[in-house]
Amino acid sequence: MSYVQYVGKTNYYVYILASLSGVIYVGFTDCLVKRIKQHKNGFYKNAFTKKYNVHKLVYWEHFFQGKMHLIENDK
Repeated sequence: MSYVQYVGKTNYYVYILASLSGVIYVGFTDCLVKRIKQHKNGFYKNAFTKKYNVHKLVYWEHFFQGKMHLIENDK
């Protein structure tokens, strides 16, 4: 087992947001509700989602794995 597969286990969510003009954003988080609220409220002032008005949640999926394992699968 590599160290990448043995990073703390917890709940994670992969999600896709979209704008009305068709711009999409893919992200992952350990707290989906909180993160979506941050996107919608423009919590990060220079964020991609704020700049392009990407706020509509169009897909999410739940994982119970280590964070690094998710990153590894995304590559």
